[in-house]
Amino acid sequence: MLAYSTFKEIHALFTRGHFEAARRMLMELQARYIALCDEVGMLKKQVQEFEDILFLAQNLITEEGQYWLRAGGIKHGPFCKSCYEYTGKLFRLESHKNVWRCPYCGLLHSRTPEPRQALAVNSSPAGQGRILPFRLPIKHC
Repeated sequence: MLAYSTFKEIHALFTRGHFEAARRMLMELQARYIALCDEVGMLKKQVQEFEDILFLAQNLITEEGQYWLRAGGIKHGPFCKSCYEYTGKLFRLESHKNVWRCPYCGLLHSRTPEPRQALAVNSSPAGQGRILPFRLPIKHC
């Protein structure tokens, strides 16, 4: 913690002409301030991650065998259930005639709810999808 008394002590050292001692104390204070800013940045990032998890837990719903996200009073989606369950990432399904296709894993998902929602398709999954960001950038002090 950066204490008010430390700043008063540094001021007193300057006024008495003990510049080297005051400079050393200022350097220590600066190092502590940098460490605190780093810790605050890390804690803000953790809080944002927990808020994202809480938001998904409250707003991610399954309907018609697919994941849908409620945000701002609008239902977004559908998202690939397989990708979310295996990677934890939401990939919006693309509409193709009577099926939805995942741009990441290539699975075809029926538009009508059935016991088997996903049909295998030959496709290379790497780099085809788009990850939707659900957090704002973190500002450091």
